[in-house]
Amino acid sequence: MATKHHPITTPPGLNRVGLDPAPEPNLFLHAGWWQAACPSCGPVLVEGRNQAKVERKAARTSCPVCVEVA
Repeated sequence: MATKHHPITTPPGLNRVGLDPAPEPNLFLHAGWWQAACPSCGPVLVEGRNQAKVERKAARTSCPVCVEVA
């Protein structure tokens, strides 16, 4: 049973779909274009010229590969 002093923890890398927050996407700058990629499996989720817009859109986008596997 979880208490204030002994919380239940999950092992690193174990992601409970719908319960745990999604990991932040990896950002890359290639020839003036920002790309946000899934940190788990790597496909590009979003790309654009504005870093802030790419970050916001990537936060709302789920990885189709990870969702299909889960």
